[in-house]
Amino acid sequence: MGFAVAGVEHRLAPAPWQLAGEGYILALWLPNAFLDTQTLLPPEQAASRKGRIAYVMFVDYAASPVGPYHELLFIPGSIDFDGKRHLSISRIFVSSWESVVNGRAN
Repeated sequence: MGFAVAGVEHRLAPAPWQLAGEGYILALWLPNAFLDTQTLLPPEQAASRKGRIAYVMFVDYAASPVGPYHELLFIPGSIDFDGKRHLSISRIFVSSWESVVNGRAN
């Protein structure tokens, strides 16, 4: 079973996904001036960002419900969500269109 996006049929892969692969995490100590202006967060989230450590992750998924793909993501620090602080991904890039459309659907 699948669904169409922009006239192209895609296989449906509902969450949760079972994934296998390898990943790398870089912890970066960045200046507040950079994090205050370059986090790629919406303004309502950027105002609550705390800390000077940001994370960059690279993941090589060898197996997933949508096939193998790579992922690069940026976490600019902790963000306030309803009075609790959580790390939040502000930007994510993937190498497979199947992972994009299913990620959005999920």
